Amino acid sequence: MAGADVARTRRAGVALLLAGSVVAGCGGIPEGEPLLSRHRFSQEPVGQLSVVPEGPRLGDTPDGIVRGFLLAAAGFAKNHEVARSFLTRAKQSSWQANTSVTVYPRESSLRAVTETLDGRPAPAEVRTAARATASPSKTPARTRSSPVLSPSADPDPMPGATGAGPGPASTAEATATTTSTEKGPLATARTAEVVVRTPVVGTVDAAGSYTAADPGTRTEARFTLERDRGQWRISGLADGILLSETLFTPTYRTLAVYFPDRSMNHLVPDLRWFPSTDTISTAVVESLLSGPSAWLGDAVITGVPERTRLAVPVVVESGEATIDLTAEARTATPVQRQLLTNQLRATLGQLRLTARITVERADFAPVPVPGAVSQTAGSSDGLVVHPEVSQNLVVLDAKGRLSRLEGSALVPVPEAAGLRSRTARRPAVSLDGRSYAVLTEDRDKVRYVGEGPSGTGDGRVRPITLISGARLTSPSFDPYGWVWTVPSRCKGWVLAARPGAAPVRVKAPRLDGQTVLAFRVSWDGARAIAVVRRGGRTRLLAMAIVRALDRVPQRLDTPIDVLPDLVTARDAVWADAETVVVLGRRTTGREQPWRVVVGGQADPTDPLSGARTIAARIDPDSGQLRLYAGTSTGEVHQRQGATWPKVASASWPTYPG
Repeated sequence: MAGADVARTRRAGVALLLAGSVVAGCGGIPEGEPLLSRHRFSQEPVGQLSVVPEGPRLGDTPDGIVRGFLLAAAGFAKNHEVARSFLTRAKQSSWQANTSVTVYPRESSLRAVTETLDGRPAPAEVRTAARATASPSKTPARTRSSPVLSPSADPDPMPGATGAGPGPASTAEATATTTSTEKGPLATARTAEVVVRTPVVGTVDAAGSYTAADPGTRTEARFTLERDRGQWRISGLADGILLSETLFTPTYRTLAVYFPDRSMNHLVPDLRWFPSTDTISTAVVESLLSGPSAWLGDAVITGVPERTRLAVPVVVESGEATIDLTAEARTATPVQRQLLTNQLRATLGQLRLTARITVERADFAPVPVPGAVSQTAGSSDGLVVHPEVSQNLVVLDAKGRLSRLEGSALVPVPEAAGLRSRTARRPAVSLDGRSYAVLTEDRDKVRYVGEGPSGTGDGRVRPITLISGARLTSPSFDPYGWVWTVPSRCKGWVLAARPGAAPVRVKAPRLDGQTVLAFRVSWDGARAIAVVRRGGRTRLLAMAIVRALDRVPQRLDTPIDVLPDLVTARDAVWADAETVVVLGRRTTGREQPWRVVVGGQADPTDPLSGARTIAARIDPDSGQLRLYAGTSTGEVHQRQGATWPKVASASWPTYPG
């Protein structure tokens, strides 16, 4: 996780630089980000940023109050104290900010328009004036201060924190810096309704799960306002907040919440988004207690007994997080205690915290149950968090041999000599690097050589045909020795096989009738990704793998669309336990590899003309993404900075998995 955090921190830094460039040289409110200029930022110790917003100003119009509120909602200090100052006194206590986040694109022009005054349609001059304040071609009624980077030792800075630029106002009696613009109907109105319309990038639910929005998705939010001590304040609004992508990316942090798979062998990451504040440990634990995301379904379990909640917020002292649970936790079985302890330790470990669990302040010690939780190499507390995966890149050389790429040298793999064929295609390697598979030229057979059936003592298996089918996808290994593939024209099932057992038809009803271009199983064996096409639309799907207790796969659960604006794709692979790289094109831009976090967002990498397949691995120590691409002309290229030099005359580069 440390490597992944490094990458996410870099993305946050890029977003901040973009934010700075948006307002540089602009005295007004720019079209692309009409509200950004009311913010200052404060650097946090974890590398994220928090927003120090301004409160309402005397004489603000209804639409100005709403726009100011939307920006202030990005400031999380004291439970959105500044944002609440835009609300009436009655509404301040009832508004629930943390139920959801709707993210709109930085490039959009968010519109906040006063539509009614005193229950009647607002005059044209009021509606036009509201629109003009968001247009760069007009002079805005107020000039907002530009965002300023301000280092802060406080991870949740208070309004008015030290920093360059004017300090924010946090009360209704904010000092007026300009003359009120109210005149005509606005000056006499007592109530108003403001409507906000904007495109949507994605949403985050109360548990922190992110869902990317389909292209063209828009939202409309309505705000009612009334006079409060002579000033406009919001009296009616929906719970949750709206944030521009420019503010969302640096102020939120991604962390995995861990859940055991059904075999209790692996801890499966379920990515969530949390405001980067000093209460993040409480938010993370609450998210874990609420259970896994719906799409993971029956692929995972939890050690949390029903209705168990936090009794009090998490207390952090000297690197130790004390988690005091409600009395329901006492009903946990010994196995549940072990699982819950491991879940909390792995999840909070990303924050460099150890976990001390209590129930109503009494110790909650796990009771060892021999054999109840798998003890596997590379595990932490008995459950594998980061599976040990071979880092050897394998290719097919010009003679059809599986070879390791060591620098620029090709070293044939002696254990895979039996698969040598000039017509071999699309190789795959087991996670431990000891078994191999290839497709035949017509893609109608998966050939295999490697380890024999588990526990039989048969040693290595000579080359065999493991699976037969029509137009099969590249084979993919899971951690239990199963090799997976899918007939290109899916009929509602995928194939999984291993030596000594007949192929299993794994039910996949949601793939029925779709053309499957790629299918890969995650390192924990609990999830899979698929690139599918139907009706001219290409999608990158993630889905849970449901297994019997003996680890035999049974079905694929309902998928989620990981990259809704994908237009075309050639290949997709896992780069680590949370990240996928897809070689494709989105609605804007050209074909290139995209780094996609399952449950998160996508970042582009540099394109390579002629790329047909991709191999990707995130270095577990540095967090750097290593990328190789195979071309249609039989060359393997490696991304180095912004370039892709050729490193070998070979085809089909692949990492284990």
